[in-house]
Amino acid sequence: MTLSTAIFILLIFSYRDTIFHGFPRSVVAIEFFISLAIFLLFRMSKRTVIEIFKSKKAKEGIPALIVATPSKAEEITRSLLNSKKYRPIAIWSDQFKGI
Repeated sequence: MTLSTAIFILLIFSYRDTIFHGFPRSVVAIEFFISLAIFLLFRMSKRTVIEIFKSKKAKEGIPALIVATPSKAEEITRSLLNSKKYRPIAIWSDQFKGI
């Protein structure tokens, strides 16, 4: 997006006396902000769709509390995330006091 705006600016100012005679300079700023808005809307809509599908998947399965050391808890969590029967909701470890 920024690269296309830079190329657009170069074209306008390189050929402003011939091809782009009478072309308003404000078009560059308007084009940049319109491109930015379209890009951001596309990105936000993509993330929204991804989050909706993730939240539906996250509610499947029996809630499970993992009681293990952090290294083992990571292995257990990864295997539970791949299974559809259980879903990890919390990890409990006595190794870290106060957490």
